[in-house]
Amino acid sequence: SCTACPAGTYQQFKGKASANDCALCPTGTYGAEPGATQLSDCTECPAGTYSSTAGISSADDCEKCPAGTRSSSEGADSVVTCAACEKGTWSNVTGNSGDCEECPAGWYGAGAGGASLEVGCRECSAGTWSAVPGATLEAQCTSCEKGTYSPTVGATGKDSCTACPAGTYQQNT
Repeated sequence: SCTACPAGTYQQFKGKASANDCALCPTGTYGAEPGATQLSDCTECPAGTYSSTAGISSADDCEKCPAGTRSSSEGADSVVTCAACEKGTWSNVTGNSGDCEECPAGWYGAGAGGASLEVGCRECSAGTWSAVPGATLEAQCTSCEKGTYSPTVGATGKDSCTACPAGTYQQNT
């Protein structure tokens, strides 16, 4: 009897005599079924993953993009297709095929490629606040008005600023 080419390979010609005649599914794809007869039987690795290895046999063998990155490309064959989350965003998900999360109000982007909220974003300092999600600059944290202060780090609104008590003042904005 004839033996099927193994999963991760295909062979389109009749009369072949060796497993060496079975071609590997190319990088960025996998072949789940043994006995595949054409290149189109190889399936692209899903978005959020890649494979730099030819001849893999399962979507589970496609490597996930690391946390702090995302990729909407199917059939990717290199980790370089995993783009760093933009400044003002972050993602702790491996294999992210969607958007990165925005830094929440009261925070701003610390840099690109944040693999967690604490790495990708920084809290507005005490005496400042921001109601804007996805802020990318510390300058987007608004200072409390003169005569008010806020001890709260990561404040999300002007209401976090309270009047200085009698006998004190605050002249900075």
